[in-house]
Amino acid sequence: MKVLFLIFLSFCSGTLTAQKIDSSNIKISYIVKFLKDTTDLTSKKEEITGLWIGGNTSIFKSDQKAKYDSLTLETVKKSIKNATDGNMILDFSKLPKPSFIPEVYKKDNKINIFDKILNTTYEFQAQEEIEWIIINKPKQ
Repeated sequence: MKVLFLIFLSFCSGTLTAQKIDSSNIKISYIVKFLKDTTDLTSKKEEITGLWIGGNTSIFKSDQKAKYDSLTLETVKKSIKNATDGNMILDFSKLPKPSFIPEVYKKDNKINIFDKILNTTYEFQAQEEIEWIIINKPKQ
């Protein structure tokens, strides 16, 4: 059973680090306004997101999600390091959770979109290529 759990943990830590950017040349920040529940107009939320652009990869995600992912990975590493008798404790309850979950990850010309519905995370490829056009326009 312990071997199965360690294999599962290895898979989880691999999944948590799967969307890494090679090296960020630039980061563009956005304020994203969205409805947490599309059937409830009072569930309007706002979160700062970032587009990190690297040499061959780029990622678009919430700044809070980036922090959460980083803290989650560190918690897993620390728990593995401090395991006693094959037991470890994983507690993510005190980590601040993001409200905006979707991510877009581009590597070379392949674009993957990640989103979470209820407790299931989905990954799918974009049907059309996304072409970013950067214009020189002052802030409003």
